[in-house]
Amino acid sequence: MNVDELQASMLGNGPQRGEVYRHYKGGLYLVLGQCLREGDLKIEVVYKNLLTGSVWSRTLFDWNEMVLPNDSNEEVSRFEYTGHFLNLADVW
Repeated sequence: MNVDELQASMLGNGPQRGEVYRHYKGGLYLVLGQCLREGDLKIEVVYKNLLTGSVWSRTLFDWNEMVLPNDSNEEVSRFEYTGHFLNLADVW
C-alpha cells in the first residue's frame, strides 16, 4: 500500500477529529486527527489531554486495544468514546 492509499484508508477509520474519549485510567482526551508515522507508515491517532493540554500520539492498533486494568480480571477498551467536542476553535 502506498502513502496515498494509507491516507485514504484513514478517512472514517477509527477516532475522528473532535471526538472525546475517556482513557481507562480516567483522563479525557480530544482527538485532533490521524497521521502516518514516518518510519513504518503505521496510522497514529493524535490526541490532546483536556486537563493538561499535552498532545500525544498512539498507533491506531494500540488505541483500539483491549487492556486488563490492574484491579480487574475483565478486559476493557483502552479508550471509550464519550461524545463530540463542539467548539474546536478552543482546542489550540
